[in-house]
Amino acid sequence: SDERLPPAASDAGDNADDTLSPSRLREQAQCPRRAAALRLGLQPWPELSDGIPPALRGNLVHAMLAAYGSARRGVPLDAGVLTDVSLNALDDLIANERVLRPAIADVVWRTERARIAELLDKVLAVDAARPEFAVVAVEEAAGATVAGQRFRGKLDRVDQVGDVRIILDYKT
Repeated sequence: SDERLPPAASDAGDNADDTLSPSRLREQAQCPRRAAALRLGLQPWPELSDGIPPALRGNLVHAMLAAYGSARRGVPLDAGVLTDVSLNALDDLIANERVLRPAIADVVWRTERARIAELLDKVLAVDAARPEFAVVAVEEAAGATVAGQRFRGKLDRVDQVGDVRIILDYKT
């Protein structure tokens, strides 16, 4: 039935990817038929939206915060340098996307950049208020097998505070 999870690799053939990610589990829970269509390689209709697509916005935020987290690793940097590194990465990403999406108006890109820059300011403020910590990983692959089912995902950022590791999962 449509309610079933993807078949195990032994049932699906040698080339099947039976690893479940959080997004694949969410798709299965929200709409089993849509999840089955995606597993078959069918693509959904493109979303219409004002501005940039939500998935692109999320990708821009994640990539900028990955640049920020990477810059925090190793040598301590002041907030101004961290901001510059992060916004330079964002500007590069936006420049690449503008080439791919010429129909999106300049004012939309400027508005999105300002909005995402405000998010960076909030992250900097939260991190500044935290006890001393070290960023130990950024965009690190992780996985586990539970009850014979493989799961995979990415840890957006892992911080260390004393003997404790904290996993940060960015949401947009």
